[in-house]
Amino acid sequence: MSCLYLGVESIIFTVNARVIAKRLGCSTHPIFRAYANMSELKKDLFGYIENFYNQFMESRMSGSDLFLSIGLAYIQFAKKESNLFHMIFMTHNFELNDLLDLIDQEDNHEIIRVISLSSGLGEDRAKELYLNVWLFTHVASMVSMNNIRLSDDQIERMLKEAYVAFENKEKEK
Repeated sequence: MSCLYLGVESIIFTVNARVIAKRLGCSTHPIFRAYANMSELKKDLFGYIENFYNQFMESRMSGSDLFLSIGLAYIQFAKKESNLFHMIFMTHNFELNDLLDLIDQEDNHEIIRVISLSSGLGEDRAKELYLNVWLFTHVASMVSMNNIRLSDDQIERMLKEAYVAFENKEKEK
C-alpha cells in the first residue's frame, strides 16, 4: 500500500528503487529480490492501481441506471484520485489505437447491451451513443480534475442531458 501512495504522490514515471526503499525504510536489496528490474515493479504497481480503480467503480455502479452510474463514478474517480486517473487514462498506459478499441474491450460489451435494451437502439447505434457519452464524460472528468467547481448535482444533470441529446441524435439516424 505504501508503494501505491508513493505512485500517487510521484506518478509512476518517477518511481525508482531508492525512493521506494526510503519510503519503506529499507535498502533496495529486498526490492530487487522481488523484481528483476524496475519495469517489472512498475507493471505490478500499475496492475494494483487498475484493481483499485475497478473496485472504486464497482462500488459505485447501480443497476437502476448502470450507464449513468458508471459515468458519475468515472468523474468521481477523476476528482478524488486525480493522479491515479491521470496515470491510467492520460498516459501511454491507456493504449487505444482508436476509439473502436474502447468498444471492443470485454468490460464494455455488457454496457453496450444495456444501452441498446434501455434506449431501443440497435447495437451499432448503441455503440455510437456509448462513444459519444464516454467522450463527454472523459472531458467532464478532466474539467473536474482541474479544480473547476462543479457540484455532483451539476455533473449528474449535465451527464443526463448529454446522454439524452446523444440518444436522440442516434434515434434520428
